[in-house]
Amino acid sequence: MSIFLDENIHSLYTRIDKPEVAKVYEEKLNNSSVKEAKIVEPTVPWYRSWFEKQ
Repeated sequence: MSIFLDENIHSLYTRIDKPEVAKVYEEKLNNSSVKEAKIVEPTVPWYRSWFEKQ
């Protein structure tokens, strides 16, 4: 679950133009011990789509 959150946080900071913080989360993802694990992403609630930029 942690890697899923880190990916989403990295994506968020990249979208809102915060490269310093995005780099921190990118490093966390690259150094993660579960980086190669096959993880099933959690189902996102339908109402979350209102807040997502695409």
